[in-house]
Amino acid sequence: MKYILSPEFHRHVWTRMTLVPVLIMPVLIVLGLWVVLAQSDNWADALKDTSLLLFCVSVYLWGNMEAASAFKDEIRGKTWDFQRMSSIGPWQLAMGKLFGATSYTWYVGAIFLGLLVYACASVNLGLADIYLLLVFLILAGLLGQMTAFWLAMEGLRGGGTSTGGAALAGLFVSYCAAEPAKWLIFSADKPNIFDNRNDIEWWGISVSLEHLYLFTALMMLYFLIAAIYRQMRLELQFRNTPVVWAFFHIVMVIYTSGFLYGATDTGIETACMMAGVAFFITAFLCYSGLVSNSYDLAMYKRLILALRNGQGRRAAENTPRWPVSGVFMLLAFIAALVFFNLEDSEKSAHALTFMFCIILFMARDGLVLHALTLRARDGRRGTFYIICYYAMMYLLLPGFILTLSGENPFRVIPDVTGENGALVKGIFYPTLNQPWYAVTPWIMAQVAAAALVLHWKLRGKKSSTIS
Repeated sequence: MKYILSPEFHRHVWTRMTLVPVLIMPVLIVLGLWVVLAQSDNWADALKDTSLLLFCVSVYLWGNMEAASAFKDEIRGKTWDFQRMSSIGPWQLAMGKLFGATSYTWYVGAIFLGLLVYACASVNLGLADIYLLLVFLILAGLLGQMTAFWLAMEGLRGGGTSTGGAALAGLFVSYCAAEPAKWLIFSADKPNIFDNRNDIEWWGISVSLEHLYLFTALMMLYFLIAAIYRQMRLELQFRNTPVVWAFFHIVMVIYTSGFLYGATDTGIETACMMAGVAFFITAFLCYSGLVSNSYDLAMYKRLILALRNGQGRRAAENTPRWPVSGVFMLLAFIAALVFFNLEDSEKSAHALTFMFCIILFMARDGLVLHALTLRARDGRRGTFYIICYYAMMYLLLPGFILTLSGENPFRVIPDVTGENGALVKGIFYPTLNQPWYAVTPWIMAQVAAAALVLHWKLRGKKSSTIS
């Protein structure tokens, strides 16, 4: 607790938990509930619904906004540089700032939680369900606020999510994580709603639905805490190795593959599904790393310098996230290549072509994104260039060419009956309907052109630096 109840936490609590707000909020709640309950015939149901709604507003909406704006308030108040030079460690600073900035929202939420528990007990909801309800609601609040806080921290380093976007993402996470609570609170007539649902098979083990949810929520909570801590270390001029990032890939692949175990009649089909899912997970993480790391080009200079000097740890500390994800993605693609060839079907060949096209498009986009951030003078302008690139390459240019070929550019699924349209869409999007030799040469040409553009920008950057 000493790491959470840090001086940073005390500072936020002293600022937010003053006497007047602490005393006036219960009075406002009592008056508001008096008006609401006076208009209802069933006071228990009205209290239950109102308390749940106001808890979500105070913790999920208000709390996520407070978590996302914690750093913005520090920068606006010109206190962030002072905190970075203080003796407070990254863990104390991160947890103190997160829980301190949201302390008043949790105080208000605790009041509504107490009223919600009383209302649920009045409508004969079981003790086990009330316990699960509290755990689900609190975990949903923590997951959402930590997501908003982490994304707001990412935004400090340029090219990250804005405060409003971070709060919106946190709200979405809280809403998704609170879904089991909705199953409970709106099923008070059942002794335990989870008893009426089938268990989940995970790696051949029968797992109850509530245990699976708790395990998933706690796992994501752990990785969010690790992400916040590591991001705070970067803000305090510490360096991180990619060990935790690699561990996250391994855990996510094992976790998702467990649901596919025994899903098909043959082991080869199951292995193909596992390899495919692992590929798409690692490809998504690799692409997100490409986008975020394209804003920090100085990291590549430090990495190259460390490799030239034989400094292994320093090279690991300056390794971007996407190469680590790329290694796992290539391993998953190799596994898919082996298992799909063992299955030996036309569907397997199309799936491998689709995966290979994704790798090529990812390489093209990564090269172009780094070239665009080299041209931009700041993160905001770089974001504008990237948005224009995506609009041009994935919407306007394919639509223009499809219109010239006589195809409908608004079809989401490629028209296999129209050969020209399907080929054009295969050139601009990963496709399942074209053989590899029909589309991959065109995509490779795009990758080569993107590499030339990046090389040209790097030479121009070097020349301007020398001059």
